Amino acid sequence: MIELKMKFVLGNLCVDIEIWDKNKNLFKETEAIFDTGAYLTHIDIHAFKRLGYNLDKAEKRSINSVGSRGM
Repeated sequence: MIELKMKFVLGNLCVDIEIWDKNKNLFKETEAIFDTGAYLTHIDIHAFKRLGYNLDKAEKRSINSVGSRGM
């Protein structure tokens, strides 16, 4: 069983996560906010660039979620 500490921010689920910082070669603690009622979820490209990821040639990906069409 996985246990997550979470809270709600403006009605959105907020979970503490760790993400790899390629610049510093270590995990960085941050918060991820999920809008559980949103049709689409976006990840801030600038946040990934600050962590040292080069997304210039990254492929776009899509997912399907409950009650939605392909995105």
